[in-house]
Amino acid sequence: MAKSPDTTIGGSNTLLSLVSKNYLAGMARDAGGRLYVAGPNTNTVTVYAPPLPGANNSEPIGKLTVADGLSQPGGLALDVAHGILYVANTGNGTVTMYAVTTVPVVGFQKKDTLSGLSAPLGLALNPSGSKLFIANRGKNTILVAGVSVTTDPSPTVTFSSPTVHALQDLTGPLGIALNPAGTRLYVAGNGKVNKSYSVTMYAIDQSTGLPTTPAAHIGGDKTGICNPASVAVDPSGTHLYVANRESSGGSITVYNLNVDGSLVAPTDFNVQPAAMMLHDTVNQLGAPVGLVVATEPPP
Repeated sequence: MAKSPDTTIGGSNTLLSLVSKNYLAGMARDAGGRLYVAGPNTNTVTVYAPPLPGANNSEPIGKLTVADGLSQPGGLALDVAHGILYVANTGNGTVTMYAVTTVPVVGFQKKDTLSGLSAPLGLALNPSGSKLFIANRGKNTILVAGVSVTTDPSPTVTFSSPTVHALQDLTGPLGIALNPAGTRLYVAGNGKVNKSYSVTMYAIDQSTGLPTTPAAHIGGDKTGICNPASVAVDPSGTHLYVANRESSGGSITVYNLNVDGSLVAPTDFNVQPAAMMLHDTVNQLGAPVGLVVATEPPP
């Protein structure tokens, strides 16, 4: 697990500003390996060429700004099949949607806005792209909004009114993720459950597509979790990754999952990680607040 980074995106030309009062910076990756990164402090979403070893990633190849409707962007979700990017704007309580074009350059066309939210942060899409899950941190709830996407003759995207879920053991939800099968929702919160920082997990009712209770948890002194900000599941659905933003130096912890998205180790609390990446001179982690997992090399 532990290794030096293949590449690092950094420098004054990147426009990146990843640390904000919300402690979440959304990241997404498209089918071409391009990386989309939210900058809450710069009010930007910037796009970078596939992060190949030795590549020069200092110059963005696409950008959204305040003029496009951004306001402290945090969470990102990308519907790769339809070419739609969703952005959670913590500053003005909205989620904005953009049609994305990548030929000949990366461009965006604003399509719809979901408003009336309270400090939205993490975003996640179900496998079909018909439901958008929103960490509505200001109200300590998860919202689920229906999404309608048509692509003929040009992309059209509309929201339906979201359903509010005040789920058990939510603690100021930050980053959220669904497993590829859409059977589990994982939530990183900034509070504690049973005196422990934790990631809460909720089963998804397959008849409604909505999260249910009770919750399961990854938390306790054996898990390595401390101030979790972001969660992600690998494309195979076999591992859950958690970005921990400890003040003394961050870490990435990894947990084994079953096919249905539940933990291989069924213990509630004190589940030991399958692997850990720690803050040291090799891994070069600071306090990670964004996470995206890709097991296949970019084309």
